[in-house]
Amino acid sequence: MRTQIFPAKETIICELQHVADDIETIQKISTNYTCADIQYKLNSALFEIPKLPGNILKGVITSPPYCNRYDYTRTYALELVYLGITEDKIRKMRQDLLSCTVESKSKIDLLREFYKKINKIDRFEYIYTMIQKNKVFIEILDALHKRKEHGDLNNNGIIRMVEGYFTELAFIYAELYRICKPGAMVAFVNDNVRYGGEVIPVDFLSCSFAEQFGFNVKKIYTLKQKKGNSSQQMAKFGRVALRKGITIWIK
Repeated sequence: MRTQIFPAKETIICELQHVADDIETIQKISTNYTCADIQYKLNSALFEIPKLPGNILKGVITSPPYCNRYDYTRTYALELVYLGITEDKIRKMRQDLLSCTVESKSKIDLLREFYKKINKIDRFEYIYTMIQKNKVFIEILDALHKRKEHGDLNNNGIIRMVEGYFTELAFIYAELYRICKPGAMVAFVNDNVRYGGEVIPVDFLSCSFAEQFGFNVKKIYTLKQKKGNSSQQMAKFGRVALRKGITIWIK
């Protein structure tokens, strides 16, 4: 037990200073990036990437929220409150984030209106049509509906979450292809998931979408240590080790 609790402000400032020092060190030893142009956008990538011009990125490294039902607004609720985010804003943030919880609502109508607003409705229709043609995606959704009919899913929002998750990611994949330069490489960190005994190969499905929009799949790296399942699923369906990995694509 701690006998004294020190103020958090000094610790946070110290850690932020470490980050700033690291950035400065990297800039000093790099001949190509001595003046980094960092732009921060307080918005969802879904509604920022489509506004960018094409062929501007040399590479992308990202780790999106996983399709694991984790509510990041609850996981980081203390930090969000500390930063002054109100309860109403947290609720809005929960819906603005990539659909990864059973509380997430479909964003397809918002995306359609957004693409209309930026005069790119034809592009919306193209991306959405490609998503609906993906045979792997269709098969996964059909399998989940069958699991639901058999009473294997413990929440009716799981199918909506999975459908929204991959639909939104597919829009991001399509727009990343557009804004990447030829030869650019894209690295996505993600985990496979399992619901009602049905394994969803997030890495393979993501690669399938990426290929639809023009990327070539270069490599899928997987960790030796795989992820387990919930005790409820293992009790009913047994244990299936799930891959954790990084997909690498090239334009």
